[in-house]
Amino acid sequence: MASTNQEEEDLEELFDDIEIPAHIREARMAAVKDYQTYIQKGGYGDCEEVSEERQAMEITAKESKCVMLFMMPDFRRCQIMEEHLKTIAKQHFKTRFIKFNAENGRWLCEKLKVRELPAVLCFIDGVCKDRVIGFEELGNTDTFSTKTLENRLGTSGVIHVEGQAAVASKKLFNFAKRSDGDSDSDSDSE
Repeated sequence: MASTNQEEEDLEELFDDIEIPAHIREARMAAVKDYQTYIQKGGYGDCEEVSEERQAMEITAKESKCVMLFMMPDFRRCQIMEEHLKTIAKQHFKTRFIKFNAENGRWLCEKLKVRELPAVLCFIDGVCKDRVIGFEELGNTDTFSTKTLENRLGTSGVIHVEGQAAVASKKLFNFAKRSDGDSDSDSDSE
C-alpha cells in the first residue's frame, strides 16, 4: 500500500511540473488509479490460462466483461490468436482475458457449442454475447493486425475502442439498425 501512495505522489509531482489543465490532470490520475485497482485484483492485463472447466465457468460468470479463447497449444492459428489477445489484454485491463485448452474441456466446448478453433467468446455479465470463430472475420489470413481483432471485439462491447460504439447501439446481428428516416415505402415528398 505504501508503494501505491509513493507512486501517486510521484505522479502528482510529474503533473505539477507540467502545466496541464486540472480536469485533464484529474482524469489521468483517475485512469492510473483505475488501472492499479484492476491490476492488483489479479488476472487483468494478460491472457491467463485456465485449466479447469469449472474455473472457466466461474470466471466468465462473475466478470462483467470477459474474453475467452478456446485453443489447442500446438495449433499455429491458436498461437497467433493468443499473441494478439495478449497484446489487447495489456491495453484493455478492464476486461478479463482467459484462454482454455479445448482438449481439457469437451463438456464445456459442447455446452458453448465450440466446434472450430481458435474460438474467441465474448462474455458480458456472464452471458456469451458474441464469438469470433477462426480467422474468417479477420481477413481470413494469418497476418491480420491486432487492431483488426481489437475493432472486432469492440463491436461486441466487450472492450471499448475509441471512436467505436458497442454493437447494441449500432448493429443487430451484424446488420445496421434502421434509423427512423429509413423506409421501404416509396415517397415522393423530399
